[in-house]
Amino acid sequence: MDKGIFLSKIEYMMKKLIDGQVILTAIDEDKGATGMTVAWGFFGNMWNEPFFIAAVRPYRYTINAIHEAGTFSVNFFDDGHQDALNYFGSVSGYDEDKFAKGLIHYSVTKDRYAVIDEAKIVLNCRIITTNQIEAFHLDSAYIRKHYQQDNGYHAMIYGRIDEMMIRDHLKV
Repeated sequence: MDKGIFLSKIEYMMKKLIDGQVILTAIDEDKGATGMTVAWGFFGNMWNEPFFIAAVRPYRYTINAIHEAGTFSVNFFDDGHQDALNYFGSVSGYDEDKFAKGLIHYSVTKDRYAVIDEAKIVLNCRIITTNQIEAFHLDSAYIRKHYQQDNGYHAMIYGRIDEMMIRDHLKV
């Protein structure tokens, strides 16, 4: 991966993350690809390598596929896909195959990443480690604001970014 190009796209990717225009995907060996809309995560430098750290609640269907595959993709969208983003953020993969609805489509790469065809930028990440947010270590104001309803403390999944795909035919 070209780190210079990666750094030149950080502002775009961060804005899309904050705006909730990102879908994490992974391959589920039984069902094919699965995914979920995300708005929380981090870009970083760990062990002198580029990382994306995904925050995923433990009860989400997608977390199981991410752990089984050992990889995940971070798909960044431009405007025009809000229906898909809303759907992938509100419907559970336990209940249905979200891609079957046809709002967005995916391809599987030779390295077994589920890449969304309509995404402008895709980061393909390999899991290096994970950790769990624990209530004991979390400021009580954040517990009240973000976890009071279900105590679904996020797992933090550290994905080393192995590949960055930029769709040239889509303006970034």
